[in-house]
Amino acid sequence: MKNSIRINMKKPDYSKQNRMLAIFKLLSNVNRIAILRKIYSAKNKELNVSEIAGQMQIKQPAVSDYLNQMRIQKIVKARQDGLNMYYSISDSFV
Repeated sequence: MKNSIRINMKKPDYSKQNRMLAIFKLLSNVNRIAILRKIYSAKNKELNVSEIAGQMQIKQPAVSDYLNQMRIQKIVKARQDGLNMYYSISDSFV
């Protein structure tokens, strides 16, 4: 019998790399970076969509879309208070 060498050819785990790629894509937008800076510099470290839209002079639906994309990637987290949704930077992202 021949001696055979087994080589473990596992497929690389791309899940972390894909998540990092998605985060870098999101952060390549100047408005998203500016939103994160606004949230970070806020007195209580959280803002709602209308506060951000008013400070940045960006339409509210665009701000909501930016924040939703960042929430999906766990860059920001959301907290609802009545009709308002407040966003803060996610602990896992920092």
